[in-house]
Amino acid sequence: VQHVYLYGLEAHVCVLQTCLDCLRENYNVYLVIDAISSQNHIDRDTALERMKSLSGVTFTTTESCIYEILRDAKHPKFKAILPHVKELAKSRWTVSSSKL
Repeated sequence: VQHVYLYGLEAHVCVLQTCLDCLRENYNVYLVIDAISSQNHIDRDTALERMKSLSGVTFTTTESCIYEILRDAKHPKFKAILPHVKELAKSRWTVSSSKL
């Protein structure tokens, strides 16, 4: 099984089209929702809602992705990455959508 972590700008255009392309190629798509934006909240929210309804798409967050890739604290890069994860947690913005 092939997996893709997807994030970027303009959720309703670039991210959506890339998601659809990945699904056509039989990838499982993990949307990193705190790393996806659009100029307008309605465009972002609508695109995320649409993608969430597609089979093969899973919502996740940046921090969750990092820990999933590392798998556990035994990973050789865990201690090096930990300060960056803590910094991310301090500076994280809130996803503003009641639809998610």
